[in-house]
Amino acid sequence: MSKILKIESFGSFIRQQREEQNLPLRKVALDLNIDLSTLSKIERGQRIIPIECLNQLSKCLDIDLKEVHIRYLVDRIIANFGNLEFFPDGINEIQKLIQKQYL
Repeated sequence: MSKILKIESFGSFIRQQREEQNLPLRKVALDLNIDLSTLSKIERGQRIIPIECLNQLSKCLDIDLKEVHIRYLVDRIIANFGNLEFFPDGINEIQKLIQKQYL
């Protein structure tokens, strides 16, 4: 039996950060060089933010770049694979491979 992992979506995270800083949607969209409607859809989870926007998003919302990248990566992995039966096992194998290659 598979479980679906529930986490805060990347879009929700962006919206929360933007609202906490009282930044209008149009200002952030302009800073990211994307349409207002596109950013709105990203925040609602209807679109995926272009990966090339992550660095500028970090600057615009004054969020640590590492946190932005990690939240994006977690969101994409869970959205694409989180409902697979052996998801935790796959993540464990990836972690082993990463440790061998990068550590």
